[in-house]
Amino acid sequence: MKRIILAILLLAIVGSGAYFLSGKKSAQETDSEKEGKSDVRFIFSKAIEEVEILDRIAEEKGFYEKNGVTVEKIIAEKGFNTILMAGEGDVLISTYTGSLNAFLNNGETRALADLFVPFNHQGVSRFSKGEESKITKVAIQDLAGDPSNVMKNALKNLGIDSGSVETVAVTSYSGRLAMLEKGEVDFIILHGADVMSEVAKKDNLTIYESGEITRGLKSMRAITSSEKAINSNPQGIRSFVNAIYDTLEYMDNNPEELKSLLQEKYNYSAEQAENFYLGYASARKDVAFVPSAGFARGLAENLKAENKINSDRNMEEYIYAGFAQEAVGRK
Repeated sequence: MKRIILAILLLAIVGSGAYFLSGKKSAQETDSEKEGKSDVRFIFSKAIEEVEILDRIAEEKGFYEKNGVTVEKIIAEKGFNTILMAGEGDVLISTYTGSLNAFLNNGETRALADLFVPFNHQGVSRFSKGEESKITKVAIQDLAGDPSNVMKNALKNLGIDSGSVETVAVTSYSGRLAMLEKGEVDFIILHGADVMSEVAKKDNLTIYESGEITRGLKSMRAITSSEKAINSNPQGIRSFVNAIYDTLEYMDNNPEELKSLLQEKYNYSAEQAENFYLGYASARKDVAFVPSAGFARGLAENLKAENKINSDRNMEEYIYAGFAQEAVGRK
């Protein structure tokens, strides 16, 4: 009998402790919510320098902190949307291409905010200007998606039919540059101040500036997400979108401070910082932060034609503009 009573008392104590701990945890969660703090998992590539700079400024200038969001950074070189749809990330900054392609193939990706047209790309050839007709083989990071679109656009601007050019995939910048110097390919696309500084020292290579190869590029760097992430972490995503909007506002309105930051933190020369800012300002021109179904619809038609995708999905479903509208509406 004593053992039974003792067992009952022990169960009561354990139950009280569990209730106390559960109550304490709930109170902590409530306090955290009251403070407006949230977490978000952000997928991006350090190879896309303008996105890395955007993230660094958001962190260093305190825009993440001011908007109450703790950012876990997931660095990837490819497969961004695979990571996103697997539930291993909440937001991604890349171009529409991969996200929209996934949506057209019945993936539940969503576009949240438009940032800027891709820029800061430079073309590098082993031939001199005026000898573009000699370009017959090129190397890109990936045969699909944005790298392919940028290359096709670059070749078009150089007066070359992309259909007559052999294309090979080489993931790394160093690998593509090595092939170019060996004469194994004729033209590549690179970007980033450090990389281009090294290329500029090589007398046997010709550089095409960003404006020469990205003119007319139908693309957009954007914040994208998935339906699953939006439903499971709306506050974290909302705070992240707010922080990125604030960062863009800072970059738009403080050109001299931005150029100084590029020189101090990224070892840009004064000329490189000036060129970056001019490219950024041009890429931001006429871009509304709130995404457009019309723009996505035009890109979707191109993707369906190029990749032979049979899809009638509604672009209104792909666009999730609420977070961007809220971010802009705070001002």
